Amino acid sequence: GGGGNVWIYGDSVGVCAHEIGHSFGLAHANFWDTSGTSAIGPGANDEYGDSYDVMGGGGVPGDHYNAAAKSQIKWLPDTFVQNVTASGLYRIYAFDQGALDPRNRYAMTITKDSQRTYWGELRQNYTGSSSRQWADKGMILGWKFPAGSGGNIQLLDTTPGSPYGKDDAAVTLG
Repeated sequence: GGGGNVWIYGDSVGVCAHEIGHSFGLAHANFWDTSGTSAIGPGANDEYGDSYDVMGGGGVPGDHYNAAAKSQIKWLPDTFVQNVTASGLYRIYAFDQGALDPRNRYAMTITKDSQRTYWGELRQNYTGSSSRQWADKGMILGWKFPAGSGGNIQLLDTTPGSPYGKDDAAVTLG
């Protein structure tokens, strides 16, 4: 992983997508594991724990690199990301599509402090997926937390302690 070359022994599309992500400079997409006690409280980094991301535990074709990762590799230009600095009503569109309209915003960021930036994203490829029912109609939330995140986003479970674990991590409509 890392650098400009990829060597893969096998023919899995998911492994290829993951290893090519490393050649772009992406780290693993992880999960902030608080053992169900809180969304952002004391916890530990769970490497590969972002089940919605190819750089984590996700697969292809439904899962993509997350919005922060796509921004890092310039597939999601900064002008397509809404930086939230005040309370208000903001609209973002699903970023996992073939063509992006420059009039729209496809992710949102909220800077908490010098250590944490929250990223919100929507996915459209989950429509009708029973295994992704919460992310189908909700915003996946993660944070860039350099102190222990491994350099990529960490998925946050916005429903800690639920019987579904991180499977219902998304902030759902309603």
